[in-house]
Amino acid sequence: MNREQIIKELKAERDRLDKAITALGEEPTATGKAPVKARLPQGAPTGVVTAVKPKRQISAEARRKMSAAQKRRREAERKKQ
Repeated sequence: MNREQIIKELKAERDRLDKAITALGEEPTATGKAPVKARLPQGAPTGVVTAVKPKRQISAEARRKMSAAQKRRREAERKKQ
């Protein structure tokens, strides 16, 4: 192989690796939602980019389960006293 062919193959391999790294960094989360994108928080100076997580939403059923569990914990704590 000549030098130009080796350089061409190395650049192609670099491009494949860059694509793979990008794909791994931007994969969907476990919930199937799109990844959190970096954006400027309100009032931040321009040029400073930070990741702002969206507010999580809890279903009504999950809230009921959490409430029931907390009530059980509080009742157990009252019985101890």
